[in-house]
Amino acid sequence: GFPEIYADPDKVEQVLTNLVENAAKYADPKGIRISGEVCTAPEEPDLVAVSVSDKGEGIPSSDLPRIFTKFFRRAETRPTGSGLGLWISRGLVEAHGGKLTAISVPGEGSTFRFTLPSKSFEELVGA
Repeated sequence: GFPEIYADPDKVEQVLTNLVENAAKYADPKGIRISGEVCTAPEEPDLVAVSVSDKGEGIPSSDLPRIFTKFFRRAETRPTGSGLGLWISRGLVEAHGGKLTAISVPGEGSTFRFTLPSKSFEELVGA
C-alpha cells in the first residue's frame, strides 16, 4: 500500500485545494487529473508525490520561473485572486520537507507536483 506520511492534514488540504482551484481557473474542470505516486527514482528516496494536471492553456515559458513569487499574477489572463496561492503552497510544502514544482506546455496544459517525505512520526522524532 501507500506509505505512511506524517504531515499536517489541514496544510496538505490547503495546498491541494489551491492547486485544484488554479487548474479549474485555467482549464475545463473535466480536464483536471489528480494522482499520487510513491517515488522510486534514486534522487527522490522516501518520498511520495501528488500531481494536479490540467489540459488548459498552459503557462508561458517566460512566466514559469515567476509563478511561485509572492503577488505574481499573469497579466494576460485578467487574474482573480491575490497572487499568494502558489507562494503560500510552496512554503507549506517546503515546511513539511517537500518540494512544489510546475511544468507547463503552452496550449496543452500544466502539471503541479508536490512531494512529501514518507516518514512516520516515530521516524521523524527518532523514537
